[in-house]
Amino acid sequence: MSFLSELVTQLKAIWGRWSQGQRVTILASVALSILSLVGVGYWAMTPQFVVLADRLSPTQTAGYVSALESAGIAYQLNFAGSSVSVPQSQHSQARLEVRDLIDVELKSETDLSGSLWSDPAMNQVRLLRQQEARLGRTIQQMKPVKMATVHLTQGTTSPFVRDQRPTKASVTLELKPGVPFSGGDTAAIVSLIAHSVEGLTQENVTILSTDGRLLSSAGGVDGEVSGQLEYRTMLESNLAAKAEALLIPLLGIGNATVRVSAEIDFTESERTQKTIDPDSKAKVREELRTETFTGNDPLPLGPPGTSSNVTVPTTASARQGQRASEDLMTEYINGETTDLIREFPGKIQRLTIAAVVQIPTDTPEETATANGLAAANPSVNPGASASTSSQVTKAEIISIIQNAVGYDELRGDQIDVVAAKFAAVPIVETPTGFFGGITNFVPILKAVSLGLASLVALLLGMLILRRLQPVVVEKQSSDFLSPEIVDRLNDLSERMKENPDVVTTVLASWLNTNENKSSENQVNEKRRAA
Repeated sequence: MSFLSELVTQLKAIWGRWSQGQRVTILASVALSILSLVGVGYWAMTPQFVVLADRLSPTQTAGYVSALESAGIAYQLNFAGSSVSVPQSQHSQARLEVRDLIDVELKSETDLSGSLWSDPAMNQVRLLRQQEARLGRTIQQMKPVKMATVHLTQGTTSPFVRDQRPTKASVTLELKPGVPFSGGDTAAIVSLIAHSVEGLTQENVTILSTDGRLLSSAGGVDGEVSGQLEYRTMLESNLAAKAEALLIPLLGIGNATVRVSAEIDFTESERTQKTIDPDSKAKVREELRTETFTGNDPLPLGPPGTSSNVTVPTTASARQGQRASEDLMTEYINGETTDLIREFPGKIQRLTIAAVVQIPTDTPEETATANGLAAANPSVNPGASASTSSQVTKAEIISIIQNAVGYDELRGDQIDVVAAKFAAVPIVETPTGFFGGITNFVPILKAVSLGLASLVALLLGMLILRRLQPVVVEKQSSDFLSPEIVDRLNDLSERMKENPDVVTTVLASWLNTNENKSSENQVNEKRRAA
């Protein structure tokens, strides 16, 4: 302890001899040194990040981040969010965690030809696989699609028709939960694949989901039962929602429930209808033939091979005579119309509507208020009586529902509306009074209690540390000199070395003064004794 005390004393003495500028400089140097040591230590402890995957889409980046967070691996994203980096020490573990997201077989699109001695057939396969990967990434940009896998089968050409094989494609989709996927999305994917691959038609594209449901049926809506059910449910829900949306402003929220049942024809037919109009006709061709005969030489007449055409009479009586004929032949055509009628599936055959409504009634207070206002201000509506009610009638509700769902009597639609009072919904009463109000401040009380507990723990810890701290009692040394006295003695010794004569004179004067004082004291003592 004495060593430490002496060291502290010397440091205080040195600090006292420094000027204000020197003290500021020393403190700044010490602070800079400490900050440098802390910065170097922090930099040495910071892990070095390496790139795990780059050129990612936002969907792929979200998949990488989710996998790394579940594994507890730190990561960094670049400014655009298209690159993911991990600590170098955890790079191998991170690759294992995202093994399902890394496409090992996917190579750079610039590597098309391979090496100089590569097989041309392998280059063709490589190009086909790269085309599959590009199509898969394009389909994944659609909102309902989480992941897409495309498989292409290249067709074969042959001079013989029986040996030709068409190009085919199959797509497997992993859909996002909760995001609707309609038939229009399926048609868009089929059109994209068919127009991206040479020689591929839409009939040779098959799309299915990961749960085994065929999305691209050959017959459209009527291709599968699940598609029919989905279309029917969607149609019924839309019609019911339209009717309820019109009733809510009149009856209030929760006072109307509408359900629609639809019978839909899912058959697809195509027919050609030809209609001829007998009243409208047009001249197509007209032929006029005139024949005149004079003289004694008759012309051969009749069909070829007959006697009148082959044998010509030679008698004089037969040769005499005169004959003339004229034939007019006109050909007309009636107007006709040819219609190609194609009926697609999904036609509504019949609707059945059921509705339960609760017509609100005016309370006695509201009726009295309305009557009082009508009596006080008769000029507002002179033709209105005090008993006029603003209630909606059942007939008006039926008319609103019919117009909303497209009601058609010729189609055989039916509607049934029941006006009744709904059962009361049990209301859970919250506790009132003092204890009921305290429940609103429970989070605040919890936070305050935690703060008080922390303060109490801090005070107890400080008291315990103070009791455990040893008490050091320092002995007062008679030989201990203060720093000021030491400085004065050092200064006096330096002056004594420089001017020894002056010091001798001062000491001699001190000695004479002491001797005189001692002699005076002896005389005074003798006088007191006498």
